[in-house]
Amino acid sequence: MKRRLAMLGFCVLIVSLLFAGSAFAADQVTLKGKMEEGGTRLDGEDGKKYTVNATNDVANEIGRLAGKMVEITGVVKVSHGRNIFTVLSYKALD
Repeated sequence: MKRRLAMLGFCVLIVSLLFAGSAFAADQVTLKGKMEEGGTRLDGEDGKKYTVNATNDVANEIGRLAGKMVEITGVVKVSHGRNIFTVLSYKALD
């Protein structure tokens, strides 16, 4: 009886963790817009402003695209009322 109860508890825990993990998973999005301020901000075509978060190599490359239209793919997170965009890939449009 104790073993069955322990197994049932373990199964409930596993199912709960699976659902919790999917709730925290972020979806990738692709945005188009104009890079501003040396590649640290994106003025999106959707009218929103995004703070760009990227690895050093990508940040340096994006910084060279300031003032140009770009398409970036990544994950958006809202923190303290700001849209933080973590870049996974990008390309210049002009």
